[in-house]
Amino acid sequence: MRSKTTLKDIANEVGVSITIVSGVLNGHPVRVSEEKREEIVRVAKERKYLPNRIARSLVSRRSKTFGLIIPSIESRTYTSYTKNLEGLCQKEGFGLFIANTNDRLERDLATMAQLVERGVDGIFFVPSNESYESKELIYVLEDLPVPYVMVNRYLVNYRCDRVYFDNERGGYEATKLLLDNGHTKICCVANTSGSNTGRARFRGYVEALENHGLILRPEYLIESSYTMLGGYEAGEKVLKTDTTAIVAGSDYIALGLRRALQKRGRRVPEDYSLVSFDQSESDFLVDPPATTVIQNMSELARRSFELMNRRLAGEQGDPIEIVLDVCIRLGDTVRPLS
Repeated sequence: MRSKTTLKDIANEVGVSITIVSGVLNGHPVRVSEEKREEIVRVAKERKYLPNRIARSLVSRRSKTFGLIIPSIESRTYTSYTKNLEGLCQKEGFGLFIANTNDRLERDLATMAQLVERGVDGIFFVPSNESYESKELIYVLEDLPVPYVMVNRYLVNYRCDRVYFDNERGGYEATKLLLDNGHTKICCVANTSGSNTGRARFRGYVEALENHGLILRPEYLIESSYTMLGGYEAGEKVLKTDTTAIVAGSDYIALGLRRALQKRGRRVPEDYSLVSFDQSESDFLVDPPATTVIQNMSELARRSFELMNRRLAGEQGDPIEIVLDVCIRLGDTVRPLS
């Protein structure tokens, strides 16, 4: 029996991307020459191509499914976002395909093509950190035949529908809290080289210092992955500085830091004040409870879902950016300096 023709088969024969093939066959506007457009239609007819999901929804022109692309299924942040988004989808009768990219650009591109071939109505997209300056990804996004919403991250010099937290404000407020408590020697432990979220938080940290007449001391910026091991290794470096306070770029970094400090007989907040991000369930297992910058994942899911539905309903216009506030939950990890 002859195998069923897929979008990929047609794309390979014509020499274009899967997203362009899908757009042409579904009547969506895509950037392609008329000659290629006609060739795509001809090859599809010759191969008797009929997308299974579109075949089941010829009347409604909808598959009632969305795609979600996230960089890590191990991330507490994106696990929480996924759970909230899935609940909204189920409530409105939508299915949700979830794709994990392991924070790799090549997986961004591959999973996007796979979701388009599945016939999803729209895509929620958290780009990998590798894609930060990717022109190739921008070309793919511009040719997508379905609406998409970028979530909590961004690409350099590219505007699109996007919902995200004000991470720069979060970094600023975390640092200002320590400054207001008399600390001037403040370390920032974050992933500023491989994460645009980390870079935004770092910018807020620097702005708060400058607004208080201070300059960044190079030894006070300590790079760390968003893991407890990364935080632990960063803690060893913190101990070699004269800092009295730390802004930790995530809850996992903070947990690793606290373990490293504890192993060396140092205490929080008696020896080091600490403010972190992204409250974790693990925070409740340590004492004292952490002072943390909170991001409301339920709100992130709700606002991105609403924006997607506005586009599905036919709303046109310039890209929409929705910036969500962050807030600080006061714990017991900040000590005022006398």
